[in-house]
Amino acid sequence: MVRNAYVLSFACLLLTGAALGDRFGRRRLFVLGIAAFSPAGPVFPGLPAFLVGHQPHNRSARANS
Repeated sequence: MVRNAYVLSFACLLLTGAALGDRFGRRRLFVLGIAAFSPAGPVFPGLPAFLVGHQPHNRSARANS
């Protein structure tokens, strides 16, 4: 059930990003994304670790079982 929510969210963002890329240009959208997310690094320093923090834990849990 949770996986379906992630897949649906990813699909919606992918289709929206593709449509915006076609309309405004891929390079312009890429530069806009970099400009929007670059300042977020110093503001939220733990966010990237939080987003990928589940993967090492899941791998070690599978290895121990």
